[in-house]
Amino acid sequence: MVYKVMLVDDESIDLEWLQRRIPWGNMGMQVTAQFNSSFHALNKLSEQPVDILITDINMPIMSGLELARKAKAQQSELIIIFVSGHEEFDYAKQALQMSAFGYVLKPFQDSELLQLLEQAIDHLNAAHYRNNEQRQWAEALPLLKSEQVIQWLEGAFVQHREEAEAYIRSSFYGHRNECGFMIIMIEIDDVEWKLNRLSVAEKEALMNKVIGIIDQAVGNLNYTQVKLIKPAANRFTVIIPVPKVVDPIIDTLTEAINQVKQSTLLTVTIALGQKVEHIEGLPQSYDTARKLLSYKMFLGKNRILEEQSVKGNVSQEAIDLELKVESLFIAMSEYNLVRIDDLIQQLFRFMTGLESRVTVYQFVIHLISRLGEKFRQAEENLYDLLHWDYKHLDVLFQFETIDDIQSWLRRRFFELSEKLYAKKQRQNRKTIDQIKNYVKTQIEHKPTLRDVSRVFAFSPNYLGYMFKEETGENFSEFLVRMRLERACELLLDPAIKIYEITERIGYKNIIYFNRQFKEHYGMTPSDYRRLHKI
Repeated sequence: MVYKVMLVDDESIDLEWLQRRIPWGNMGMQVTAQFNSSFHALNKLSEQPVDILITDINMPIMSGLELARKAKAQQSELIIIFVSGHEEFDYAKQALQMSAFGYVLKPFQDSELLQLLEQAIDHLNAAHYRNNEQRQWAEALPLLKSEQVIQWLEGAFVQHREEAEAYIRSSFYGHRNECGFMIIMIEIDDVEWKLNRLSVAEKEALMNKVIGIIDQAVGNLNYTQVKLIKPAANRFTVIIPVPKVVDPIIDTLTEAINQVKQSTLLTVTIALGQKVEHIEGLPQSYDTARKLLSYKMFLGKNRILEEQSVKGNVSQEAIDLELKVESLFIAMSEYNLVRIDDLIQQLFRFMTGLESRVTVYQFVIHLISRLGEKFRQAEENLYDLLHWDYKHLDVLFQFETIDDIQSWLRRRFFELSEKLYAKKQRQNRKTIDQIKNYVKTQIEHKPTLRDVSRVFAFSPNYLGYMFKEETGENFSEFLVRMRLERACELLLDPAIKIYEITERIGYKNIIYFNRQFKEHYGMTPSDYRRLHKI
């Protein structure tokens, strides 16, 4: 960072000396203005502030002290350095009393002013760091507070309870006419597959449009302290003070749902937690809203979900479905085709109880979407692996029976599992190649299985297992082979003694080295050297 400096002295020679003798650029400073008059300097400061003001004390009409006093009133953080003669030492004492950074007495050596300027730069750097840190903290504080609130609502960190409650209470300070509070949870539907083929810019623009509609709807509720807590991923959590009549809230949110569907290719589903009398009850309302969204497959999307929407065994069915999706993902990851087929049959046995073709199609789309989320959490992309976008799912509407859909889905899931397995194999091969290259380059540093596993962030047992599976060779056998190959290279240099080679490649016993070398190459190291003598 370059700091701006203003020079003020009624003696032109002194101004010229200050301008020329100090290596301003090398010190990270720039002289942006110089004046013979305090009046002109003060006018310029009001238009164009600087970081450091260097001024003579004794000047006609307006002294340097008066200039400094007025400049400080305009810019409290301004660093002021006074220049004065020995006969003006009393002025210098006054300068120190008015919080001047320092002063030098004429005539002075360059080193005196340089030292003072270096101290000034240190001071400015520290202040800049503090201000930047404070700014970053001010920007991060709402996010940190929101994260604390979410953690408290989810029951993850009890120690944040008091801070979270105090933060929410301060947000709603002054509201006395409401009869309680409510969590509203808003989820953008099908983000995983509908936005998959869009560019990053297109995704951002579309999501921002949906967020804008939601934000405006929440603002239209006319409660100034409505709190949008976490606009993360595809879900928003809103805390709202609830009036006695809830209908206006539902009407406004319904309008937002319709607007999103009409103006974008996305839809939103909104879950209402139950009303609670006090802020302390919000975690219960949050839990209700979150559960309602987890039942979306059974209750429907692009609508408002309330507790009275839940019928019969919906909650247990939702739990069972989530467990099956998790099992299906694991089976795909392990390339277990038998298990995949078994789970598909279980899912379709459930599907035969659905009421209409549209419900069946929605179920399959929901299933694929949930799997897409599982893959995303594992840093994989289901749609990239299958070269899909959401239009490919239109094929579902061409099938006339559940058996047709089941057969199609089985082929796609088998294909997905095979591609995932093949990708994992390629990744394993790439990792093994990296391990081989690493061992080869480090062989004289005597690497062990434990050393290598630490470098590649595997457990020794798993690395040994993966190495054997991929190469058909034990890691210990590979290590011996690399040592002996390096020994052959070193044997070509007659200046290196055989016992030195033995030590360099990690053998403590030359007899054992000779025996292993002969077993591998059919000759002793000495014979190998004579045979390859240049």
